[in-house]
Amino acid sequence: MKATKEAIERKAIDILLNNNERTCDFCDGKKRKICCDWECTKMLMATALEQAEQELSKPTLTEHERVILQNIEEPFQYIARDSDGDLEISRFKMVKSGLYWDDATIEQFPFKKLFTFITWEDEEPYNIEELLGETE
Repeated sequence: MKATKEAIERKAIDILLNNNERTCDFCDGKKRKICCDWECTKMLMATALEQAEQELSKPTLTEHERVILQNIEEPFQYIARDSDGDLEISRFKMVKSGLYWDDATIEQFPFKKLFTFITWEDEEPYNIEELLGETE
């Protein structure tokens, strides 16, 4: 689910107000939340908006989804949903081909009603390790 503009803005404000790690690139390079220079303040705000959008766009697994993914056999690395709404897992990164994902190692995945954040409209399949937070 895509985050709304309002949710992204609220998250960006939270990031700006609760993070002293930003540096002022236009002025003196000191760490600060807001700067006296308007250009620097705009840069800080743009950076916070970008960070907020990235954080809010990350899918959140339910407890059941996490347990299922943790127990998938080792060689499977990717999960995607085809145009019929079926979930598929694969050992290698799949590519879209017509109305389906294409890879010789694709297998049907029986949990169609779960993983609702995975849609046919996704440009790439999800990496299972990344979903579990086990890699960067």
